[in-house]
Amino acid sequence: MLNIKALTELLSHNRDDRLCKTWYVMTINGTLLAHSQPVRINDLRRQAAMAALSWQRYDNSAHAADQISDEFDRDSQAEEGMVGTPLRALTIESETSNVIIRKIQPSLLLVLEGGIPPGRVRPTSRFTLESEDGTERSVDANGEDLERADASKVSSSVLQRQRSKLDALSAVIVRDFEHSGFRMPDDPGLIIF
Repeated sequence: MLNIKALTELLSHNRDDRLCKTWYVMTINGTLLAHSQPVRINDLRRQAAMAALSWQRYDNSAHAADQISDEFDRDSQAEEGMVGTPLRALTIESETSNVIIRKIQPSLLLVLEGGIPPGRVRPTSRFTLESEDGTERSVDANGEDLERADASKVSSSVLQRQRSKLDALSAVIVRDFEHSGFRMPDDPGLIIF
C-alpha cells in the first residue's frame, strides 16, 4: 500500500524555493498521488495535466502507441523512428522553469519543477526525450528536431543538478516501493487524453 503521508513528507523535505520548487508523483494520466508542500493546488493540477499531456505525446512505447488518439499521426511517428521506444525521462525547458519527468513505474511518474537562473531567457521551449536505452533527442514544441544548444554553463549546471536530484530521489522512491511491495496497477484505460 502507498503511504501518501510519508511520500508527501519526503517530497516536501527535498524542495526549496529556487532549484527544486515543486515535486509530485502522478499517474501517466495526470492523477496526483502526492506532492511537496506548500503548493497552490489549482496551479499544481494544471501543471500535472500539462506534464501528463507532454509525457503521453512523446512516450511511444508499444503500450502508448496502441493508445495514441487520432490527433497524433502514427505514420509520421513511424518515419521518425519513435514508435516502440519507451521514455525513461522527459525534460521540458521553458521560459520560466525546467520540468523534469521520470518514470518510476510503468504507470507512475515523478515530476520536478525547478527554477532557472535569473536573467536566463529562452525564446522557445525545448523538450529532451530520454529513452530506456539512454539515447536522447531534443525537439521543439512542434516536434522538430533541434541541434544541441549552446546553453550557458550556468543554465546547464542548474539543469544537471536538478536532474541528479531527481534521479537520486527517484532511486529512493523506487527502492521504497520495492521494499513495501507497492505497484501501481497497469491499467490501459489510464490514458485519457
